Amino acid sequence: MQGVDSRGVTRCKFWSCRVSFDPVDCVVGFINRLRYHSYVKCLGDADGDGSQCKKQRYLAHASCPVAWLAEWKEQREEGTFAGIVAPVEEDDDE
Repeated sequence: MQGVDSRGVTRCKFWSCRVSFDPVDCVVGFINRLRYHSYVKCLGDADGDGSQCKKQRYLAHASCPVAWLAEWKEQREEGTFAGIVAPVEEDDDE
């Protein structure tokens, strides 16, 4: 999940943005992504009805950086999201 580059900086290997993190932050980032996946799974189970997924949405949006949320939403719209396939809510980015 993580590695050290030539300068001795720890990097998370599973993030496309290649942001440097402490080893602990790699785990936190992974947990944040799991929270987002939980939210998307709920949307899929509820056929896109976001009113049934308020708790999961709150946890995902409260813990994930806005840039990640925007990137993942864009990937879901394009059909390239490496995760659960679910309808994209219209007000998903509030």
